[in-house]
Amino acid sequence: MILNNLIYGEFSDKGVRRENQDAYFSLIKDELAVFSVADGMGGYNLGAEIAMAIVDALKREFGMCDRFSAEYVSGLLYQKYIQINSYIFDRYMANSILTGSTISTICFVNNKLVVGNVGDTKICRIRNKEVTTISKIHNVAAEQYEKGKISYLEYMNHSEKNILTQCIGIEENIAPYLAVGEVSPGDYYFICSDGVYNHVHDDDFLDVFLNKDIDSNEKMNLVCKDLVSKAYSNGSKDNMTMVAIRIV
Repeated sequence: MILNNLIYGEFSDKGVRRENQDAYFSLIKDELAVFSVADGMGGYNLGAEIAMAIVDALKREFGMCDRFSAEYVSGLLYQKYIQINSYIFDRYMANSILTGSTISTICFVNNKLVVGNVGDTKICRIRNKEVTTISKIHNVAAEQYEKGKISYLEYMNHSEKNILTQCIGIEENIAPYLAVGEVSPGDYYFICSDGVYNHVHDDDFLDVFLNKDIDSNEKMNLVCKDLVSKAYSNGSKDNMTMVAIRIV
């Protein structure tokens, strides 16, 4: 049972911003573990409120979940994303309030992994000393890079990295990214908002995760805090959130 061999931690900081518009949760129950990060859109109204509403709705839904298969959990996650988007769009756009948020979620169930996201909050895996992005980055620069129109260096320095092609709440219809995969002992998984990953290199993630003795949730909390601090010291001007999981 994968949940018997799971270590996790989390940390979030507002950085130089006036408020923290990131929100997150961790939930472990029965045969299911769910971790999620939402990044409210700072350029719009009510970013913090929307991000918190999204993670609260997901936490309630998965807290009631009593079916533990990857197929059911992935379907539930997709359906909930659609419902949340419709609710926020109808409630706020009807009152001419433009607001939105990203959302990224990782679920462990029956020794399998379910990931789902809308927006550019990133989900990564470390396996065989390599960092791999396992979510889909919904922004203009990432999609141009994915199509081979720009190089990786151009992507990293692109002026439209912060322009989302999908998020929760702005458009009436969304197409969440979903994937199901296998979990292996020794894997690390992490979710981080762009305030972290735009300022921390893959080599830094590898160094922090692989060169520390992370054998408790408390130590993983400190690792998450260290990575947020590194992003801040490297010039991040955004909110910064890390949620990380180790499969022992």
